[in-house]
Amino acid sequence: MNETVNNTVEMTTEEKVVENATVNCENESVTPDIEQKLSFFARVKEFFRKFLVGLKRRPQNIAIFVYLIALVLFSFNLKKVAQSTLYINTNPMGLAQFTIMLFSILGFVAMIGSYPKRQKPKYVMIALFVVMMAIIFVFEIVYKVKLSAGIDRHIADCAGDAKKINEFMTKYSYLYDVNGMTTAHLIVLGLSIVLFVAAPLIGKLLKLINTSVNVEYTTQMAEIEREDD
Repeated sequence: MNETVNNTVEMTTEEKVVENATVNCENESVTPDIEQKLSFFARVKEFFRKFLVGLKRRPQNIAIFVYLIALVLFSFNLKKVAQSTLYINTNPMGLAQFTIMLFSILGFVAMIGSYPKRQKPKYVMIALFVVMMAIIFVFEIVYKVKLSAGIDRHIADCAGDAKKINEFMTKYSYLYDVNGMTTAHLIVLGLSIVLFVAAPLIGKLLKLINTSVNVEYTTQMAEIEREDD
């Protein structure tokens, strides 16, 4: 009787040991994957935290990024712009094209120097940037008006002939590309100007976002090094 009870207890104990070993093996196979996923999400979260901290310190970077999109948009289509200017050949399209490109580059330089690190904003540079952007807007609108008028004039020369109109639109498709590009450029450029002028306000709004790191202090922890940039 006692031997039977002892055997039953031993078998139960062995079964528990085997079960615990199986569970431990399963945990050992699952834990690394979970830890890897948690580590990945932690790195992503830390990346965005540092990104927000950087924007808090330099909110004008948002406007600079949008401005660079406008600059790249116009620069990459400069060949088509030059072809359109040469084909339409109406004053002051050449001057407008040159002024837009020149002031776009100078405007970027003014943006960089308007908000120096750990210094007050340079309002003269900001005013200079706004003036240059206003000039770009005027010249680009003039260019767009002249381009549209030139396209309409050449369409009118086709005398309503659908075949000639289709040939013209196919052969000189870059004219329509430039016409659409100038509209997109004006929109993106206007957005960058608004973001740039409103950079101090945007900075105050970003400071409302909590990007602090919660750290548990212990008696063995003497110093914590933390990089925000």
